[in-house]
Amino acid sequence: MNILHRVKQNTLQKIQLLLCFYLIFLSFGSIAVPKQPPLFSEEEIEKRLTALDNRSKITSVAFSPDGNLLAYGAGDNRVRLWDAHSGRLLNTFEKHTQPITAVAFSQDGLILASSSKDKTIHLWNINSKTLIRTFKAQPDAANYIAFHPDGNILVSSSHRVVSLWNIQSGELLRKPFKWQVYKMGAVAFSPDGKMLAIGASDLKVRLWNTDSFKMYKQRLTCTKYQHVNTLDFSPNSRLLSSGFRHGLVCIWDTQSRQLIKLFSNSIKKNALNAVAFNAEGNRLAYSFYDKIYLWDVGADDAIELPITVPETHYITTIDFNPTSAQQHILAYASSEGTVRLWDTQNNKRFGILAGNASGKWFSCIEQQCLCSEQPCVPFPTEEPAPTEEQLPSHMIDEIEPKDEPTLQIEPEGEPSLTEEVKPEGEESPIHEIEPEGDPIPEIEPESDASQEIEQEDSVFLY
Repeated sequence: MNILHRVKQNTLQKIQLLLCFYLIFLSFGSIAVPKQPPLFSEEEIEKRLTALDNRSKITSVAFSPDGNLLAYGAGDNRVRLWDAHSGRLLNTFEKHTQPITAVAFSQDGLILASSSKDKTIHLWNINSKTLIRTFKAQPDAANYIAFHPDGNILVSSSHRVVSLWNIQSGELLRKPFKWQVYKMGAVAFSPDGKMLAIGASDLKVRLWNTDSFKMYKQRLTCTKYQHVNTLDFSPNSRLLSSGFRHGLVCIWDTQSRQLIKLFSNSIKKNALNAVAFNAEGNRLAYSFYDKIYLWDVGADDAIELPITVPETHYITTIDFNPTSAQQHILAYASSEGTVRLWDTQNNKRFGILAGNASGKWFSCIEQQCLCSEQPCVPFPTEEPAPTEEQLPSHMIDEIEPKDEPTLQIEPEGEPSLTEEVKPEGEESPIHEIEPEGDPIPEIEPESDASQEIEQEDSVFLY
């Protein structure tokens, strides 16, 4: 009895052990493994982008200081905030009532500023996605904005004045800068916080000391015929680049105030252009209408990047990722409502971001694409109809048309074998036979194809 009891106990333990292994196996099988978005070809990406209609021109684009976020403003009055690594749209800010003119991040990356043609400047909290404060630009809408590196000052440039705002109080720090020019241009703080650069329509760039807010006497001039559209300092504050309206880029040494390089291009008059230094300051990207060039600081010439911009559209703004790890990634926006990310190291497209007024969006990072929060599903492909050689023999029999009676063509001048030839001058021996009894009533046939059919106007849908 003891032996039998031990055998039963051992068998029961083995069964329990097997059951435990089985349950563990089932638990592993039930774990949901996240699926990666499918990889899309360049052709499929362009199809998706074309299908996302009702997009607006993008006017400004900016990376956050840590390179994790990208914001852009557009002509549909919206500011969109994206995850720069996954391509996911994080938020859309919709308080403005007219097109966005500029966006900028504070140095700590916690505040996003946006200006608009509605004469307001909004400050947004990045973490809570809420509106912190609103400045009312006077007397005109702000076209350019920039944060001081300490994060306490925001500068804005409108048509007539340049204003300095206290971020905490929302008040003006001092009386706005203004002088006798037709229009104020781009503004930029140096990364060390010691200088403020202001461009204007009088073809000059002025440098101001931010401690005393007094202007340096020597103005930076390299042309007599063009307005200053864009400004950017190198990370070490030693170089200042400026873009002019008719295809001219000038680079100055900020200490000697001397012009060290000039690039000109006559692609198109009144072409919007932009300039941007990379994180190390050893490369400068600049755009002319629908082309982007890359200049290694100190080199004789710049090289053209093989980027793509849809026909009849142009580049509106550019910005480098400010981190060392991703400093080769260049964002450029276009008038057709798309931000493209370009890998300047491998000379290929890295990503694409786009959203429309209906709230739909599309993004791709290294060909992994998202369609409004969901992985994109490839468009169905139209396969050509199979030929008879590709079909099985039994399917060919099924689709062959039924035999239709064919008209027998009688040769001319010869009597038909099936027709009785009646000799001339003789009457036919066949007499007409009268039917017996009541005549069969004539039945009207139902309307068929032999009758005249009224055809209604056909409607075709394309």
